[in-house]
Amino acid sequence: GVGGGGAHFSFGGGGPGGGMGGMGGGGRGGPRPGPNLFGSSVPGISELDSAGWKETMDENAEHRNVVVVFYEPKCQECEEIKKEMTEFAEKFNEYVQIAAVNCGKQQKLCDREKVLQHLPTIQYYGLKKKPRFQGDINYKSLSKWFPSVMSDLTTVLETDSVFRDWLVSDDKVPHVVFFTERKSVPPLMKTLSVEFAGRAALGVVYAGVGGSVATALKVEKRPALLHVVDEDSLETVAFEKDFKKEFLSFFLSKANGRHRSAAASAVKQLTPARLEAGDCGPADSNFCLLYVGKHGVTLDASTKDALRHIGQRLKTDPIKVFFVQSTPFSKAFELTSDSSIVLYRPKRKKFKIFDGDVHDLEALAAFVESAVGSGTPLPNTIKETPSFGRNRRGEL
Repeated sequence: GVGGGGAHFSFGGGGPGGGMGGMGGGGRGGPRPGPNLFGSSVPGISELDSAGWKETMDENAEHRNVVVVFYEPKCQECEEIKKEMTEFAEKFNEYVQIAAVNCGKQQKLCDREKVLQHLPTIQYYGLKKKPRFQGDINYKSLSKWFPSVMSDLTTVLETDSVFRDWLVSDDKVPHVVFFTERKSVPPLMKTLSVEFAGRAALGVVYAGVGGSVATALKVEKRPALLHVVDEDSLETVAFEKDFKKEFLSFFLSKANGRHRSAAASAVKQLTPARLEAGDCGPADSNFCLLYVGKHGVTLDASTKDALRHIGQRLKTDPIKVFFVQSTPFSKAFELTSDSSIVLYRPKRKKFKIFDGDVHDLEALAAFVESAVGSGTPLPNTIKETPSFGRNRRGEL
């Protein structure tokens, strides 16, 4: 088999003793021209010219996940490269796009990538880094190297506290948790985290850790994948198919759609983590419509429904709707009742208290729109920045 390492030439070694590292056209005035080695004859590997390179690398930078083999045609060792790369493509094309560049045809591109002196070269192009493969090339060494250099946008959820903070870290995307049987992030999850960058947040719980997270989400078997649809109740939707990329991608796409539908009418709780992330913090230039309750005051269903309706009605305005349970918050606005509606402009340190009935949607909408639409400054100035005091968890 190829995996045993029968081929002992070096990719990207360069210099003396680097196997094929210095064999490229650098010393002969450039690589010899010749036909593409891979082309359509090798499934899973695409040959790139300069236009294909721009589309694959530059126009897809936010989701880039590509292994490239740069080579010189018409050399004895090329068939060995082809065998090794063909096996790699067969096993790994689910995790990464695999491409080839014929430096005999694409000399400018290869020169720009600084590989002409070191052909053949294998290089990984991720979100930021471009690590080059070093050492004797065989399928086994490639299969160990690639997972170690992959871009990874997952978050490892080691404790319940990390999990809770992660859940509220970005309201724009759904939060999906993968419970693995391993003690590392599986390559497929790394791939999906990059593919769904900006569309889904992926958290990973390793085997042997995060027991409190597993308990909270009622996970008994691994592997398991759950979309947390409600960060307060921890209601979830579970993935129930084989752990194949096509099924997982479909599940994440559905989670994204589910999240966008729910976000339009959701009323979120302002927590310490959200405040630290910038929501209604000192630098936030948006308006914040806050239902502020002292510690122990709950948000009843009818009030939450009213806030949800007002959030939908004002969704095109620069306004965020939150409820917050915190006595220090209540004191910052000098509130005397157990619960109040406050319109707050954090960056300007201005606020105004709503003195009507929260269930009177027309009055509440008029209260907000008069301030947001008129440009008139809110009348009251805070004396101290609202905070959660010493209680990091938000007194819940």
